[in-house]
Amino acid sequence: MISDINPEAQIRTLAAPINADTVGGFLDGLDLVIDAIDGRDIEAHYALIEAATARGIYSIFGGVPAGFGASLTVFGPGAVTMRECFGVAGDDDRMTMTRKTFAGLAPVPHAQRYLPEVPVLDAVDESEISFSSVSSTLYLCTALAVTEVLCVLLDRRPPTLAPAFLQIDLLLKELAINNSATHTGH
Repeated sequence: MISDINPEAQIRTLAAPINADTVGGFLDGLDLVIDAIDGRDIEAHYALIEAATARGIYSIFGGVPAGFGASLTVFGPGAVTMRECFGVAGDDDRMTMTRKTFAGLAPVPHAQRYLPEVPVLDAVDESEISFSSVSSTLYLCTALAVTEVLCVLLDRRPPTLAPAFLQIDLLLKELAINNSATHTGH
């Protein structure tokens, strides 16, 4: 499908899981990264985005935090690190990393106003992690990420880098934009 749109596009896949050992070769020659890794593989998110940032590559990190919402955070040259942005410490375990990251993706707790619980934030262990969102917000998240990709690749404007974020909730008709202050999801 991509080559139907752009026959010159170069598509590369990675057969191995993304981790600190495999990500380096995957990033060679990339202009930018779109993080579409399963939300449950928190270490892969950090391996990908941290390695891309270290190489000066922008990383588009969109999320469907919960409910009717979507968000967008961009990492890259000049941005805070993903760990700094979401308040993740070096000794945090996987569950703590997951909670902090998803709280950081949705620093304005829209969904907590209408969902009885936010499963990713209330999970006791990894087997309980689930994401409560409606399918239309998956498309919204994709639209936010694709728009940012086009702006970067077509040089329409520089990306707004982390700790800035864009967050929208369609049920509440609320938009949250933070262009400067550090957010840590706390």
